[in-house]
Amino acid sequence: MAAGDTGAFQRLFHQYWEKIFSIAYTFTKSEPLSEELVQDTFLKIWMHREKWLPQAAPEGSSNFEGYLFITARNHIYNTLRVKSREVEYQQELHAHFADSTHTDDRLILRQSQQMLQQAIAQLPEQQRKVFLLSRYNGLSHEEIAGQLGVSALTVRAHIRKALATLRVFLQNNSGDLSLVPVLYILLSK
Repeated sequence: MAAGDTGAFQRLFHQYWEKIFSIAYTFTKSEPLSEELVQDTFLKIWMHREKWLPQAAPEGSSNFEGYLFITARNHIYNTLRVKSREVEYQQELHAHFADSTHTDDRLILRQSQQMLQQAIAQLPEQQRKVFLLSRYNGLSHEEIAGQLGVSALTVRAHIRKALATLRVFLQNNSGDLSLVPVLYILLSK
């Protein structure tokens, strides 16, 4: 594959497609998006295939499978970060978890909500107020500023700091990777 053999690439694609799809689906809960992520991942692998030529491979990089899974994971995270800002995807993912009859999905949603509540409880009081008014009450920065007697810039700064703090807390405390998509959705409300 590294030398441009499309047959070898096709064999790798068929060998790993299902595994990468399963990982993507665990995070996205969307078959079409998961298929797209798998195709994108393999496209990236093909575009950077020269990394696997014997003379170009960095020492210790002989583990193609590890490289493939890290590439897939990073692409999935980056895509989720962007998608989590899209209202349609938020609604689709939220509906998946809320309407699911699968015990695992309901457990993931409940665990995610509990973890987010723990993280919010640890925010400084003013950041917590601003975050809750923004994300749970749907108020604009200007409305929050008027209600709390601060400037809209102060509100924006509080939200930015709160989100950064929450992301760090959730990264450090969510050992279960299946919580990631739900946490993105809950943070972006």
